[in-house]
Amino acid sequence: MEMEFQKFETNRGNTGLLCQGHKFRLERKTKTYTSWQCTTKGCLARLKTDHEQENIVWSRLDHSHDPVSADSVTRQILRSECKRKAAENLTERPSKVIMKEIVSKPDTDLVPKDLIAIRQAMYRERRKQFPALPKTRQEVYEALQHYDITSNQGE
Repeated sequence: MEMEFQKFETNRGNTGLLCQGHKFRLERKTKTYTSWQCTTKGCLARLKTDHEQENIVWSRLDHSHDPVSADSVTRQILRSECKRKAAENLTERPSKVIMKEIVSKPDTDLVPKDLIAIRQAMYRERRKQFPALPKTRQEVYEALQHYDITSNQGE
């Protein structure tokens, strides 16, 4: 069965498939095949690919909804790439990361609202790298007890 499909990274970092304008998420992996199901709740469309995820071996593509727009998939791919790069390099400015990704994908139609959402997603992803701030004085005191704090004179 020869159908074109594209793999992409989802917002949560998982692998997804795009086939005939519909998004599929990983349902199950076995030794011989990988099963995918449509991301729309209530839709019964399914795909099975070989273990290497290179060819579709079985499909039931009777969707109960319209296909997703190509722009939304492109935005999702751009967003996940920016989030991944923001977590890897904490010192690079988000605007620089976003611009590098936009240049590498020239067919992207973004509005300012999309850029703001991508930047916010990058900051949320970076925030996961740091410990939570203390909420009470007691938590500050307990956190400071773990550090060996000395003055310039070694006191």
